[in-house]
Amino acid sequence: GSSRHTERPTKPAVAWTIAGSDAGGGAGIQADLHAFGSLGVHGCSVITALTAQNSVEVRRVEFSSEEMLKATLGALRDDLPARAIKLGMLGSKEVIEVVVDFLKGYTGLVICDPVMVTTSGTKLLDDAATGLLMDSVFCECALITPNLLEAEALLRRPLRTPTAV
Repeated sequence: GSSRHTERPTKPAVAWTIAGSDAGGGAGIQADLHAFGSLGVHGCSVITALTAQNSVEVRRVEFSSEEMLKATLGALRDDLPARAIKLGMLGSKEVIEVVVDFLKGYTGLVICDPVMVTTSGTKLLDDAATGLLMDSVFCECALITPNLLEAEALLRRPLRTPTAV
């Protein structure tokens, strides 16, 4: 006789995006979840903010409450623990504080896209929140992926040539 063995299907890796929701679908959690799915990763989301935006402009932003953020982080931690977390738009000092508190107990990979300035130059994070991001979030991250304007803001200098980078 032939012996049959069946392989258990492997569960896909789980990654979280902690970021804002982009109503236009081109950025934020929508883009992150699309990227996760294309890599065969199960994506979970912690929504930090709702945005009323399209491909041209951001018209309004409302941040999630601290209670909702904590509840979402706890629910996911208890059932769908992340092997990696991608941080996007945190947007406010209060949101950053909740995320930092959570990351203190997290041992997986953390990547941060410090959404601070849009490519059109609109500032999305005030100076106090930027300082907290730099002092408390970046030290938890394996990789930080700013756009050019964000890199200039973080370094406090222009980056106009390849050697300046």
